[in-house]
Amino acid sequence: MLEYIAVDRLNTIWPAVLPWFESIEARSKGRESVALISSDLETENAQLWCWWRHGLKALAVTEIKQHPGVKTCHVRICTGAERHLWLAKGLEGIEAWARSIGCDEVDADARIGWERDLKGLGYRKHHFFCSKRIAP
Repeated sequence: MLEYIAVDRLNTIWPAVLPWFESIEARSKGRESVALISSDLETENAQLWCWWRHGLKALAVTEIKQHPGVKTCHVRICTGAERHLWLAKGLEGIEAWARSIGCDEVDADARIGWERDLKGLGYRKHHFFCSKRIAP
């Protein structure tokens, strides 16, 4: 079951999601931190979504971006186990919420391995992200 976690519930849910955010921080190569995620959620600059099925199976963090010609719901973080059980329904829920607040589209940062699953849900690759480490 997908659940949007309102800001007033963050303290109660935090023990369940903290290990997930610590793992994200460790894998993000300095792009994410527990402190940044927490701050963005507390100030409502980001939204937390949890998928429950006999415990927490996955989570996502979204943020709303207003561009000159389009309002997007950006899926900044999405991670979990057994994604075949929650990805389609979870994205449906996020899309419905985004539509209800006037978003024109949903986009996502996703690993290459997710492309096939996302394509089957109507998502298309428009750009790709690459990086090269230049600092010692």
